[in-house]
Amino acid sequence: MEVLFENRYRMTRRRFLDMAAHPVRKAALPLAWILLLVLTLSVAFYSLTAQDPLGAGVFLLLSAGCAFRIFFFVPFRAARRFQSLVRAQGAEEWDRTIRIADDGILAEDGSVAMTYGWDQVAELKAVPGYLVLLLKGPELVRLDLEGFSTGTADAFAEYVRAAHPGVAVAPTGSGSR
Repeated sequence: MEVLFENRYRMTRRRFLDMAAHPVRKAALPLAWILLLVLTLSVAFYSLTAQDPLGAGVFLLLSAGCAFRIFFFVPFRAARRFQSLVRAQGAEEWDRTIRIADDGILAEDGSVAMTYGWDQVAELKAVPGYLVLLLKGPELVRLDLEGFSTGTADAFAEYVRAAHPGVAVAPTGSGSR
């Protein structure tokens, strides 16, 4: 595997939580949870006006659960995911190295290594601070714009555009924060 591009950066808690707070693939609006929140608040209000404090308390508690799910679940889940990665890595921080070659991509995330073929890559997209290889499944590979130790972000985008026509390349621009 002749490495054409190499990207390195340090995975820290702050970076991980920032990535989780700014997902590349946007999650669907939690419409069901919003509707359930409106419904439970309505029933709680009705229970209060009907002088049923127990019913109002139960539905206010359910409303609080819905509000948590809507506003706080993603950061909470990301913090728990990071803690599980810390346990798996055996360290609070680790290096993430992505090596790109003609025959594929090797992503080393601390002690874990994953290999992807170019046939698995659907799109190259620029987001603030990163270039992102979106894979055909739920996975993606982030490349820090300032983390290229071999090559540059612009050269990498041109390489993907020229060498892998099956990969959609979104306009990259600077993509910086």
